[in-house]
Amino acid sequence: MPYKAGGAKFVLPTQWKPTHVSDGLGWNTRSAVDLFPGGPGTPVGAPEPGTVEYFHPTGAQGGGSMMYQGDSGREYWIGHIAGGAPPGSHLRRGQRIASVADQNVSVPHVHIDKR
Repeated sequence: MPYKAGGAKFVLPTQWKPTHVSDGLGWNTRSAVDLFPGGPGTPVGAPEPGTVEYFHPTGAQGGGSMMYQGDSGREYWIGHIAGGAPPGSHLRRGQRIASVADQNVSVPHVHIDKR
């Protein structure tokens, strides 16, 4: 799905109760959570104003991944997404950052971690 700017149906939170560790980041934190905003293609909004550092369309164990630098200084890793905003994009809170990927799993979800 190509990137389309605009508002999103589901806005990523800036705070959550962590449930597990993100594999492969090397952050050594137990700060991640899986969110279930809707089926594949559901628009996902930025958690806060910030800039897309990178978007990789594959390799996140189903879907792509993104590193997002919030204006607050927080860094977010977002996984299991598709159609992500291009690197360098500065977004407002709630502006579409990506969509839920079609992961061929029973319950599509978005993984988010922060530091």
